[in-house]
Amino acid sequence: MPLETPTVHIKNDQLQIQGELVFATVSNLLETGNRLLAQLEGSAVVLNMQAVKRVDSAGLALLIEWYRTGLKLNKAMRLQNVPGQALSLIETYKLNTFFKSQ
Repeated sequence: MPLETPTVHIKNDQLQIQGELVFATVSNLLETGNRLLAQLEGSAVVLNMQAVKRVDSAGLALLIEWYRTGLKLNKAMRLQNVPGQALSLIETYKLNTFFKSQ
């Protein structure tokens, strides 16, 4: 089964992520996400993951890199609509304090 190419874009003042955040697909998203983070106004950023189908450790690494970019831009990051698979990884790697979610 072919992988769903992930995308990230701004909608309703949030970063909207969709697709599969896995090793084979995430490399192209880093720079796009960093650029979009810089465009968002305010000191808080919501990453809406409602349309994310699958996440592996590479997808989690991408979120960590965006978190680091947010820190450099003085923006707090919060995850929204986090898929269960991503929550499990966040808990396994003890990243709960970095990623506030709802």
